[in-house]
Amino acid sequence: MSLSTRAETAALAAELVRHLFVLFKAASVYRSDNAGYRVHATLAAQALAHALEQEAEVTLEAREESLFFTGFPVDMRGGNTASGRFLALELARRGVGAVVLTRGAGERGLDALAYAFALVARDAGFDEVSSALARTPDPGVVLRPPAGLDTARAQAQPQTPAPRAGAEKA
Repeated sequence: MSLSTRAETAALAAELVRHLFVLFKAASVYRSDNAGYRVHATLAAQALAHALEQEAEVTLEAREESLFFTGFPVDMRGGNTASGRFLALELARRGVGAVVLTRGAGERGLDALAYAFALVARDAGFDEVSSALARTPDPGVVLRPPAGLDTARAQAQPQTPAPRAGAEKA
């Protein structure tokens, strides 16, 4: 990534993840024409545009309970704990290994992404979410299955977080 510092990258990641979290939550409650939803869509699009000022695309990759922003781990401490963990688990639960956001995404693409997750069944996998996203022509958003898995396997065996060390089994 050509961002000037690791601190700048961390700040951009935190900002985008926080706004995507709120957008995903808002999409599960509000229609896309709701004024409150539109405010969050605008903020998320501004955060994405800021991140894309120096890159052609931004990738959010989920690995178990971790989230990576164009290869850099997203700091899951402080204010980003809930938002980063939610996005990582939501992607993994749906069999999505990564979300690639390009300069073409903007508010329209982020709307398509948020509603692709919000409007499909909670147990829907990669193929259903991808199909929902594809309803928006050229959203500037691409979903990828987890590395090394094809979509059928990702759908049949969605990633779940590994048990924490010392956790007792029920």
